[in-house]
Amino acid sequence: MEFWVGFFVVVVILGALAGGESFGSTISKGVGCLFLIAIVGFIFLMVSSGS
Repeated sequence: MEFWVGFFVVVVILGALAGGESFGSTISKGVGCLFLIAIVGFIFLMVSSGS
């Protein structure tokens, strides 16, 4: 349960920092930021493990 509360808080904070205008926009932008961070991290791991 604590994981989901923390996940929600991180999504809301990221969405607010990304400029969400309403609650729905904030959640959408927060999830988008998390996906972007995950993709960049995955690419970084693939590049660093290949060398």
